[in-house]
Amino acid sequence: MCSSATVLLSGDPAAGVQQYSRFVLGPAELNSSDLATASAQYDNSASAWIVNMTVKEGSKAQWNAIAERSFHAYLGFDLDGQVLSAPLIQPGRTAFTSFGRQIQISANFTGTEAKGLAAVLGSGPMPVRLNLQSLTHTP
Repeated sequence: MCSSATVLLSGDPAAGVQQYSRFVLGPAELNSSDLATASAQYDNSASAWIVNMTVKEGSKAQWNAIAERSFHAYLGFDLDGQVLSAPLIQPGRTAFTSFGRQIQISANFTGTEAKGLAAVLGSGPMPVRLNLQSLTHTP
């Protein structure tokens, strides 16, 4: 796969957290080298596991531009041709709010799933891409 191409990827049906079985992703806009940190955390207020990520200072403007273009839309996180997560951007807000350098994914993760995703995302530069893209649902 080429990071500048539009691709059709499958979700992981065994993961149990993906609502869709296929994803059409556009060219990569961010990759793992843009991330500074990734960690799993239990959110007591939501009674759910979440994955928190911080983008590097130099990638902050790019991340916020992607998030603003994708307000109320899905973004796909792809690793090695597999969609790891496809969260909806700010579903509870009526207007876009800057994320600064923060990314938070909540998707009814189990503790094991959240920790595993954070470990993969936070492992630093990888030989495979982490793509953050617009997602289109295909029936």
